[in-house]
Amino acid sequence: MKIRKRNGIAAEYEREKIERVIGLAFESVGRGDAAAEAARLAAGIEQQLLAQGEELVAVESIQDLVEASLMVAGHYEAAKRFILYRNER
Repeated sequence: MKIRKRNGIAAEYEREKIERVIGLAFESVGRGDAAAEAARLAAGIEQQLLAQGEELVAVESIQDLVEASLMVAGHYEAAKRFILYRNER
């Protein structure tokens, strides 16, 4: 699976990047001990992406899934911080 970046370039999918951004969202709300939760959420997002069956996924679609996954898991403050960070970019 490949990711279409904002600049239109296709890059290889890397689950570690999703884990990292979720981890950063947790750190921004004082949860620096949430590596296992970040990995669990990233794995769930990956499963959703694979189920879609698309070869090329827009980075915005992945960001939407990150937001939704954080909220469904009850991590509202981390989701809010992620949304604000995403809006700045």
